[in-house]
Amino acid sequence: DDLQIELSDLATRRVQILERYLRPALLPNESFDDFLRPLFLCHSKPHNNFINFIKWMRSEYLIAKYGILVQRAIKKFPELRDDAAGLNSEGVVSGVQTADGKEMEIPLEKILPSVDTVVKAFGLHDWNRRKAVDITWIDDGVEKNRSGGDNQGSSLSVELEEIIHDKLRGQIAHSGPLNAFFEMRRREDSYELWTREYIFGLASYLLNRIEESDKQSTNPKETIILDIGAGDGRLTYFLRRAMTELMKSKNSSFKGTKGSVTITPIDKLPTIIAIDDGSWRAPIYNN
Repeated sequence: DDLQIELSDLATRRVQILERYLRPALLPNESFDDFLRPLFLCHSKPHNNFINFIKWMRSEYLIAKYGILVQRAIKKFPELRDDAAGLNSEGVVSGVQTADGKEMEIPLEKILPSVDTVVKAFGLHDWNRRKAVDITWIDDGVEKNRSGGDNQGSSLSVELEEIIHDKLRGQIAHSGPLNAFFEMRRREDSYELWTREYIFGLASYLLNRIEESDKQSTNPKETIILDIGAGDGRLTYFLRRAMTELMKSKNSSFKGTKGSVTITPIDKLPTIIAIDDGSWRAPIYNN
């Protein structure tokens, strides 16, 4: 429709503006000799500066191309804004205050999106679980220019997406709004999006396993769940809250994408520990 065309045109203009600034730095001579510069040759032995530069450029390209779609998706589905809903200004999970001044946690359904929401928000109806094969870039225009065609020796025919994806291994050709969403969160390499179905499904599975283990022992011991490499601790936080909700009744159930799961709650919430070296420098969930 007209809106989609308008959004597509706006995205194209945003990418063109980005290219106006990046292209002179990448291809100062607009020649294929530019591709022989160290910048285009060090991907075989990448160093930190190269990796950080490619990561930044990839992020800026994805935001330029898909950022408007992400903003519209978050406005339509507020639960995707888990940073705003789950973290306060001090970087600790917080809720809202009740009339008597006690803290009340925000319901998980207000923080965790459903699978259906993620699919609708980012247009993943045709999403493929198989990773796209990374193929070597071959451009007929390149060979034509090198062999003496129009604009001989010129790299003008090479688009910015091809430069980033193929020549710099930036992996953007098979990306979309979801990839831009992760970049726009600015969460120190955290490319995870926990859904309601996953969290409650995992919580149900773990509680059932603990229950089965306790039944086989005459003297059940405390169960400790260790989340290694926990990053900002959000998985542990959500898991603990989901377990608490599932343990509130004698027979708790949660209806997910694969049907309902029912658990027989254990007597005591297991100890869940999140550990990480802290190198992400991300806001930490209160665990």
